[in-house]
Amino acid sequence: MDKKAEILMQYFRENKSQRAISRDLKMSRSTVAKYINEFKSKLELLEDLDKDEEKDRSKILLLIEEMTSKPKYDTSSRTRTKLTDEIIDKINELLEQNEKNGLLGRMSILKLNK
Repeated sequence: MDKKAEILMQYFRENKSQRAISRDLKMSRSTVAKYINEFKSKLELLEDLDKDEEKDRSKILLLIEEMTSKPKYDTSSRTRTKLTDEIIDKINELLEQNEKNGLLGRMSILKLNK
């Protein structure tokens, strides 16, 4: 089951708090709140459209599909980062240092950062 569905099931069926859900699923509370609030708003829209079912049938089906689908993220506004020669030099320097430390039996810098 995907995370979004699991969040909604725990919130609406099991009456768990958003904090408990975020702790159980190891997700941020803001993400849990976003999914729940998004679902509630679409549910309200669905109830409004349901009054005149024949006229808005396509909108109802679209809303139901959105409510059950995986989340989509807008990545168009993200800034690109560039890999400069300075950064490449620093990476190579750290890799050489790790290799030397490995030969001397020391703990790798990369392993310490994990």
